[in-house]
Formats: sequence, C-alpha cells, structure tokens
Amino acid sequence: MAAPLASSPVERLLAHLKSVRPNGRDRWMALCPSHDDKQRSLSITVGKDGRAVMYCHAGCQFAAVIAAAGLTQSDMFVGERQPKSLVQAQGVNTRAKLVASYDYRALDGSLLFQSCRLEPKRFTQRRKDETGEWIYNLQGVTPVLYRLPEIAEAVSMGKRIYVVEGEKDADALVEYGYPATTNPMGAGKWREEYSSVLAGAEVVILPDNDDAGRSHANQVAPR
Repeated sequence: MAAPLASSPVERLLAHLKSVRPNGRDRWMALCPSHDDKQRSLSITVGKDGRAVMYCHAGCQFAAVIAAAGLTQSDMFVGERQPKSLVQAQGVNTRAKLVASYDYRALDGSLLFQSCRLEPKRFTQRRKDETGEWIYNLQGVTPVLYRLPEIAEAVSMGKRIYVVEGEKDADALVEYGYPATTNPMGAGKWREEYSSVLAGAEVVILPDNDDAGRSHANQVAPR
C-alpha cells in the first residue's frame, strides 16, 4: 500500500482522524469526527491532483467533517488549487443519507454483506470485518442472491420463483407470499452462479420497464 506523501492533503487529514486503518491501495477508513461514529464510516482516498477525497457513509456533509476535524477546505488540496464547489471537490453528493440496508446471507443464514440505499438515490455495499465493524467494499466476499436461504428452500419445494430488480421489490413480493429475489448491484450484474441456484425451478422475471431492465432480463433468462 502506498503511503501518503509527506505534508500531502491526505496525510494532513489522517493526522486529524481517529482509528485510521488501510482499506486498499491509497484508501483508508476512519471514525467520522462529525458524528458519534462507532464503525469507521469515513472513507478517505487520494484524488485527482493529489487532493484528499473523503466520504461519510452515514451522510455527514463534507464541510461538517473537515470542520469537526479542525481543518479547512484548503487543507484538502495541494497548493492553492481548489474547485468552485464542495461537490466538485469530492466528486460525490455529500448530502447522501442512508435510508435502507438489505442483508445478503449465505445458505446457513450467516450474514455475508449488506446492500445500502442512499438518498439521493445510489447504492453501496458493506461487509463486517473480524471485529464486527463495517467495511465499505466486498473484498473477499462472493456475492449471492438476495434472500438466498429462502430461495434455495423454495426451489427444493418446487415453488415458482420471481426475479425482480431491487431488494425493495423482492421484499414487497415476499410480503404477499411469493418467493422473490434479486441480485446485488443492480441491472447487468447477473452471474452464472445465480442461475445455478434457480436450476429446475419455474422462474418469472419482472424487469424494470426500460432498456436496462430489458437487457437485464435477457441476461437472467435461462439459455
């Protein structure tokens, strides 16, 4: 892992944060100083031109985080270079809020990871490390179908399975008594191993009514 350059924006930022740990090449996770963080919600990386890019997965705004860390916006950039807006500075919408999380479990029911929905609408995935803290990537985790234990049981019982786009839609169908599932990370991310779970079952595909949905349906449909 490459360490931040001496006196670099990332080095200045990391020096003002608590419980910092590496999260890949030129990436770190730390406790967010802007809220009572217990799970290292703040991700930090080296951005364009050496700037420090950070994102609080709990939804804290960029300005609030740097203020709580005792820094200024200019500390996040090399020299005098600064963008015209905070959104340009980070390359993400800093006002995103976590509004829902969906558990993805192994066949034995153990938690593998979560898919998290943020507003404004976007999704991210997270997993727990050996200490039980959330890490916002799926390194070392093999993605599985949503509600996998229930789906595997329904297939073994010869039930019709519904494949939709999105965990919210799957949960809605389950509430009405229909076995339903989806794949993580949205349309176009279907894997062959997902199809093997559904082998032998009658499958109904309910895609979104758009080009991406129709393309996804063709990907899901058995050959």
